[in-house]
Amino acid sequence: MKREVEKEQKLPAFALTGPELELLWGRLNELFEPEKPLRSRLHLTLPNEKLQFDGIDELKSYDRVRGRVTQFEIEFSQESKSISVRSAAPIFRSTATVKARADSDVWIAGAINTVQTVVQPNRAWYWWFVNWPFLLTFFILSLVPWASSWLGVVTFKDASPRVALAWFSVVLLLGFLAFTKDRLLPAAALIFTDEPNFVRRYGAEIGLVLGVISIILAIVALI
Repeated sequence: MKREVEKEQKLPAFALTGPELELLWGRLNELFEPEKPLRSRLHLTLPNEKLQFDGIDELKSYDRVRGRVTQFEIEFSQESKSISVRSAAPIFRSTATVKARADSDVWIAGAINTVQTVVQPNRAWYWWFVNWPFLLTFFILSLVPWASSWLGVVTFKDASPRVALAWFSVVLLLGFLAFTKDRLLPAAALIFTDEPNFVRRYGAEIGLVLGVISIILAIVALI
């Protein structure tokens, strides 16, 4: 009899520096038997290229990765056991995930907990906010004027300027967040070097401040 169990769990938004990535790598390595062959890889997706490293030492010897990388996958596998940490994928996967596969529920629980022990202390400040379905909400609110007209509630022309301004401000904010969230508020990031540029370093904070201002304007318009 052969038994295989697989479990996937969402991770909060997080960011790991080089030493923290090395810590995670070491703890994942300890989950497997040292006397058996182990496959461990890190996949990085950059704007113009894809990189694959077969170990943390190979990554450390490669000094051409700069800034932060928000598209990546860490994978470890040995015989029937495997664990992977994947960053979010635009549209299709809004959060980072950890997936473990083995013939033992206990091993899977321990493997996922191992990842959580490194990720939880390194949560991004906006971890509670990033999972909101901005794209879906943007799409639904965009249809409000046509839906209300079709239902005979009120037409867009009949709405007061304040209501129209409030609707437009909220839709604009949601559209901005929906299409820039992965860049401004990444669900997962590996930080290899500091980014001295102010706008790039504090892009998430700037984007959120602009969003809050838009909401305030929308509320004022309704008063």
